[in-house]
Amino acid sequence: MPPKKKTDKLFEEVEGKIKDGGLRKSLKVKDDKPLKITELRKAAKVEAGKEFTFRGTKLKMTSKIKRQINLAINMMK
Repeated sequence: MPPKKKTDKLFEEVEGKIKDGGLRKSLKVKDDKPLKITELRKAAKVEAGKEFTFRGTKLKMTSKIKRQINLAINMMK
């Protein structure tokens, strides 16, 4: 059996704690298109408390959304 990767450990820690579609609800995005890592990286650069536009929707960056985006980016790697 091969040794566990660092990412495998990450998935074990968050398994069961993540709601399906939580980030999509926060970003007000439909399920029809997949989220792209480039879009998420752009959004991750926005400071908490500032407004930003994601796929044509104006949103305010909160610490919760920032954490969700960072987790999604790490899981996409």
